[in-house]
Amino acid sequence: HFSSRGLNPVLLLWGVVFMLATSVVLEPLLSLLPEVPNAYGRGAWAIVTVVVMAPLFEEVIFRGVLLESTRAKYGVMAAWLVSSAVFGIVHVHPTVAVNAFAIGLVLGFVYMRTDSLWSTIILHAVNNGIAYLALVTGHCGPKAFRVLAAAGIKVYNSDAPTVAAALELYREGKLKESVAADVEGLYGALKARSEA
Repeated sequence: HFSSRGLNPVLLLWGVVFMLATSVVLEPLLSLLPEVPNAYGRGAWAIVTVVVMAPLFEEVIFRGVLLESTRAKYGVMAAWLVSSAVFGIVHVHPTVAVNAFAIGLVLGFVYMRTDSLWSTIILHAVNNGIAYLALVTGHCGPKAFRVLAAAGIKVYNSDAPTVAAALELYREGKLKESVAADVEGLYGALKARSEA
C-alpha cells in the first residue's frame, strides 16, 4: 500500500485543514485535561523521531496492518473506529490520546480514500511537525508568515496559555492581526521561546 497513485494533492490539503480544524474544535475539551509535557526535547533527533520515524512506523502499524486486517474481518466502519481508538490509546497521555483518536479518524479516512500509506505518512508528518513547532516555539517566522499570508490566512500572536483563551481574546477584539513575522526564522522562534 505504498502506492504513489493515491497521492492526491487536494485530498492532502483537505487532510491538513481537517487535522488543524480538529485541534481547534477539541481545544475546549483538551484544555480540561492535563497539560502535555514536552517529553520529546529539542534538536535534530527530536525532529527526526517526531516528524519522520513516528509517522512512518505508526502509519504502517495502524493504517497498514490494523485498519486493513480489521477491515477484512469486520468491515470499513469497524476498521476506521478500531484503528483510530487504538491509535489514541497507545499515545497514553489523556490529552494526546483524545487528539490522536480524532487525528486517527482523519488519517483513516484519507487512507481508505487513497489506498496509499504515503498519503497518511505525509499528513501525519505535517501534523507532528506543526505540533512540534507550536510546542517548542509559539511564534511565527518569516517563511511561515509568507506561506500563511499567500494562502490568505491571517496570523495573530498571543501570550494566552491555551488556544481556547486565545480564541476568546480574538472574539473580544483584543488580538491584533500580525503584519509581519514576530521572529526571524526557526532559530529566532526557538530563541524567543527559551527567553520566555
